[in-house]
Amino acid sequence: MTHNGHTESDMHEMQAILQHGTFEEVMAALESVVQRLELGQLAIANAVDWYELGLALMHRCATLLDEAELNISTLEESYGLRQAEPALWQDAFD
Repeated sequence: MTHNGHTESDMHEMQAILQHGTFEEVMAALESVVQRLELGQLAIANAVDWYELGLALMHRCATLLDEAELNISTLEESYGLRQAEPALWQDAFD
């Protein structure tokens, strides 16, 4: 893919980040993909490729957030900080 300055190496770099990047790196890559698409200067086939990559990056971000939330929940439970039932005072606000 070499149209409009968007090279195959750009795509390969993004895919490497998708596979091995931190949450922050994946989010930055997703923002970059969105910017490329918003410019509207890609050929349709290239735009579809970048859109697909954007969806994969978005899914990876969600997965990384879910994993972090699970780790936090596990830590809270192991230290007795997480309650199985909501506190009584929380019911007053529902």
